[in-house]
Amino acid sequence: TALETPFARPADFDLAAYWRASIERLEAELHPNEATVRLSPLGLQLFDALAHPYVKARMQLADGTEPDGWRVATMPVGKTVWHAATELLRLGAEVEVIEPEGLREKMAELTSAMAARYTDAPARRAARG
Repeated sequence: TALETPFARPADFDLAAYWRASIERLEAELHPNEATVRLSPLGLQLFDALAHPYVKARMQLADGTEPDGWRVATMPVGKTVWHAATELLRLGAEVEVIEPEGLREKMAELTSAMAARYTDAPARRAARG
């Protein structure tokens, strides 16, 4: 319903700043947990290309590189274990979850199911015939 009283935006209201803060609040709500992972050199590049800006800005790389070139990092992850795992699966075999244990277990569950699906694929295709 249209009101007869006009709306006057406060003179000090900064729409761009308000919008940035709103987006940051949303991203924080979507990534309230933390995970420690290992990333290969390619995993770091994939992370840089695929991660949400909020996560990229808050990812912390540990000092030093392991002999195989992998790096340990701590980063924000999704609200649920499933959400966190599906985000990390974008990095394929170039990431390993160290902790939390529940996320590590979910990654193992999902990747095992995927491996089984692809391993059994020729037999399933033949059965469908």
